[in-house]
Amino acid sequence: MCFQVKDVLNSMHKDAGEKGENRNAKGEFLLRVDGGATVNNLLIQLQADLLGSPVVRPADIETTALGAAYAVGLAVGI
Repeated sequence: MCFQVKDVLNSMHKDAGEKGENRNAKGEFLLRVDGGATVNNLLIQLQADLLGSPVVRPADIETTALGAAYAVGLAVGI
């Protein structure tokens, strides 16, 4: 999974021309992650090491499920 993410990000950076978006105050690229795989500390550390940049986890790691729940709530009028 980590190597696939690295390949996709490298392609995206190449296509985008490195516009500087999604960077911290030091100018480092930040990878923001969510979902069930983010509970695996080894996976996150390996991803950070491969990219050479910080990987940021939200306080609520299941934001994908939360977004789906919000969408359902809006669809039924809640």
